[in-house]
Amino acid sequence: MHDAVDHCVVEKELGAGESDCLLMTTWHTDERLDETLWFFSMLAIPAESHVFADFERFAVAVGAPEWAVQMGRALAEIKRESSEAGNVH
Repeated sequence: MHDAVDHCVVEKELGAGESDCLLMTTWHTDERLDETLWFFSMLAIPAESHVFADFERFAVAVGAPEWAVQMGRALAEIKRESSEAGNVH
C-alpha cells in the first residue's frame, strides 16, 4: 500500500511536469498500533516553515478492520485537538 501510494503521486507529478503536493507515507509492520498512532499524531506533520499550512491526514488499515476503528478514533481526536489549538489537520 505504501509503495502504491508513492508510485501514484510520482506518476501524477511526472504527468503534470511539477510537484504540487507534499506526501509523507510510512509503514509500521513491527510496531504496535498505539505506537504507530502516537507517531502519526505527534511526528507526521509538515515542518513549520513548509509552504503547506493546512494539510489532511489519512490512514489505511490493510487486512485489519478492527484497526480501522481505532485509527478513526485517533483521527477524530487529532482533529478535535487541532481545532481547539486553531490548527487544521
